Amino acid sequence: MEELVIKCGKNSDGLEKLIELCKIEAEKLLPTIEITNEKASVPCWTDGPGLSELIGVVYFKKNADGNVLYEFDDSKSTL
Repeated sequence: MEELVIKCGKNSDGLEKLIELCKIEAEKLLPTIEITNEKASVPCWTDGPGLSELIGVVYFKKNADGNVLYEFDDSKSTL
């Protein structure tokens, strides 16, 4: 299975804008993502030009009702 990756925005965009773009993409993935373990992590990268920078990681997990939710973590951002 291919690893999921989110690519959005440019390195020159502000971190706040990039985080918002990542959350929009995460919302699009919610209905299609399959959680086989406790949670799935999807890294969010800028989409050029130049070297991609890590914006953060989206963690998808199921709640007690079986619904898939996500949390965004930008603590490892390289911006």
